[in-house]
Amino acid sequence: MIKEIGFKKFKKLIDINFSFDKDINIISGTNGTCKTTLLHLVSNGFQMPPTRSANYSNNNCLKVIKAINKIANPKMEAIVRESKSYTDPAEGAKGNLFSINYLDGSELGFRKHNSRNPDEAQRYAIKPLYPRGGPKQSLPSKPVLYLGLSRLFPIGETKDGDLTKISLNLPDQYVSYISQLYKDLLQISITNIESNNIGDFKSGPLFDTDNPEIDSNTISSGEDNSFIIIKALVSLRYYFESLIESNDIKESILLIDEFDATLHPSLQIRLLDKINEYAKA
Repeated sequence: MIKEIGFKKFKKLIDINFSFDKDINIISGTNGTCKTTLLHLVSNGFQMPPTRSANYSNNNCLKVIKAINKIANPKMEAIVRESKSYTDPAEGAKGNLFSINYLDGSELGFRKHNSRNPDEAQRYAIKPLYPRGGPKQSLPSKPVLYLGLSRLFPIGETKDGDLTKISLNLPDQYVSYISQLYKDLLQISITNIESNNIGDFKSGPLFDTDNPEIDSNTISSGEDNSFIIIKALVSLRYYFESLIESNDIKESILLIDEFDATLHPSLQIRLLDKINEYAKA
């Protein structure tokens, strides 16, 4: 996890530092205060671990997690779209734009990198500023699941042709965890849990319930959103419990943009309590 990000100049973030708790962090503010930018930069500070490792008790763990969660370890160039004409996020500033201090005491500076691909002329990447002649450095490896606003698109308004069933799924034990959490939080018993790809932008739920009038096609936006958050939590639990040995304080990160969207205030509190429980486990 990240201990602190120190900004020199990046968009509206000028000469300012942000400190992070090792367990759970909440970012609030009015529109245009770079809340989503901070989430993106946290993700950009890590790379996806290798798909296969001698440290995994189940070598399919990352493959499954990436399949059933739509956005994993996104980088700035993949998710940032500026205006049609190029916008410099640093307004001419060169070199180190900000530095990230990690929990293990390491530090990396980051610079802007403009794409040379003419099809991506309005995009930029944020890459580590590796010092010349210094020791070799690389981004820390941690799975990062990013839940953006695309998760709020209602599945009930999707054409059948835009839905494709995801063949991979969590092991039965972890599917049961999803079912139990969903029942605890929403008092709805769900069965036959799988995932659908909705177009190319969202991984949505596919399940039945003990009520013939309710299934994954008829649930509310809040119930849909809750399922996606719960699935991400359990996915990262699956990754952690697939590690034969854990040497870091934190092994994964979950980023949720607009956490409160579509969620009743009481459900927000219950869900936040569960996230806090997982973060401190």
